[in-house]
Amino acid sequence: MSVPSDIAAARAAVLDRIAQAATASGRAPESITLTAVSKLQPDDRVEAMLATGQRIFGENRVQEAEARWRERRARYSDLHLRLIGPLQSNKAADAVAFFDAIESLDRS
Repeated sequence: MSVPSDIAAARAAVLDRIAQAATASGRAPESITLTAVSKLQPDDRVEAMLATGQRIFGENRVQEAEARWRERRARYSDLHLRLIGPLQSNKAADAVAFFDAIESLDRS
C-alpha cells in the first residue's frame, strides 16, 4: 500500500471507532471531532491526511507550525489549527495570532 492509501484506511478506521464509541455512549458521532496531531510527521503524510478531508490538526511548536502550515492555509480555507501542549510565554503572542485554538495547561 502507498502512504496515501495507508493513511486513508487508518483515518477511516479511527473515524469508524469514534462513531461506534459515540453511538454506544448515546452521543451523536458528528458531535466528536478528530484532531490529527501532525508534529514530527513528514510532509507527504500531512498531505495524505489533507487529501482524505482531514482539516483539524494539532501542533505543539509555534515556529514549526508556522513553517509547515502558512502556505497550506492559503490552499485550505477550512483548515483549523490547534496548539496542543505547553506554550512558552515569549511565544504566546505568535501562538494567539497563528492558531485557531490553544489547548494547553500551565505547569505551575
